Parts: sequence; structure tokens; C-alpha cells
Amino acid sequence: MTGKEVCRYIDLVDRRVFIISHAGVDWKPEYAVELEAIDMELAELRRKVDQEHGRKQEERKEERKEEVKENETTDHSDSESQRISNQCSDQKRNPGCDGERHPVQRKCPCC
Repeated sequence: MTGKEVCRYIDLVDRRVFIISHAGVDWKPEYAVELEAIDMELAELRRKVDQEHGRKQEERKEERKEEVKENETTDHSDSESQRISNQCSDQKRNPGCDGERHPVQRKCPCC
């Protein structure tokens, strides 16, 4: 949608709200004809609004796909760094160590 079409749509909606809010004592017969013309033009512009929303949704889907791909590569490198951090730091000092991190042995707080 162009900026001009967006402004026209907003102006029509504003005018329609004005007419509807003045229904009753302030009602003028020409409002009925104007309201009908507004509704027809809004229907045409509504198709363009819907197309624009669809286009934006497709763009967001593509962005999300790209984010997922980026996260997958990031997650892979994170899992590699996690694997490395899970290795035992005593491996060089303890020849019997299998390389995996040993569970932390905690002492009782009383001791």
C-alpha cells in the first residue's frame, strides 16, 4: 500500500466513525448516501490492507526461518563449548581419568 492509500483509508474510517456517532438527533439524510460510498471505498482499500498484512506476515516468517538457522549454528557451537567445559581439568594430572568431569563432592556445612 502506498502512503496515500493508507491516509485515505484512515480518513474514510474517521469520517465513517463521525457519521455513525452522529446517528440519532444529528442525523442528516445525506449521511446515508455518504456512508454507502465510504463503505464501498473501504471495501476496495480493505483488500489492499489484507494483501499488505499477508506480505508482512510472509516477511516475518522468512525472518524467523533465518533466525532459526542462525540459532542452530549458534547452538551447535554452544554444545561444542559445553562438551569442552564438561571435560575434567584433572585429566593431565590423573592418568586413570577418562576425560569426563567428575561429580562435585560437597562436604557437609557442619564439617
